[in-house]
Amino acid sequence: NTVRSETANRVRSTKNIKHQQAASVGVFVLSDHPEIIRSGYQFHRGSDVVDVFCNYVIETEKTFSEIFKREIPIIMTPEQELTFKNANKCYYYNKTINNDRVRDHDHLTGMYRGPAHNWCNLQAKKDKFIPVFFHNLSHYDAHLFIKELARKLGNIKIKLLARSTEDYISFQFGCMRFLDSFR
Repeated sequence: NTVRSETANRVRSTKNIKHQQAASVGVFVLSDHPEIIRSGYQFHRGSDVVDVFCNYVIETEKTFSEIFKREIPIIMTPEQELTFKNANKCYYYNKTINNDRVRDHDHLTGMYRGPAHNWCNLQAKKDKFIPVFFHNLSHYDAHLFIKELARKLGNIKIKLLARSTEDYISFQFGCMRFLDSFR
């Protein structure tokens, strides 16, 4: 918290009267792939909240970066292969497929989804980042941990999209993109 005062000359000054400290952190993970990472909630309270949260974020980013680097081969049963050879409709748009047929599959699990136009398959490609929705990121709350995160990351750059030094829109490091849950 700060107190603003005006002198007789109408010059503004700011005086710090309190030091803000995080009291707790909660993280909810929602996963479409429970075989890779499970959904769940974690909570921590204590004087080391910022340190615990930063360590969690860094370890989670390492885990997902490794997952995104893997090249999982397509997994198809003989029945799926036969269906693919005989298919004439796109898995995505149910439109006729001619010579541009490809085997669409989930690149995280390898599981076959269906026949698709090459263009449809390329459009369905997932971005390789994890959205992290952070409550009140744009305003004050991110300031409590972003400095510590930058210190812990050392030479790893944090990409920051900000309106000002006080107002963050989003930031990203590695495959984790932090977004404000209010925006």
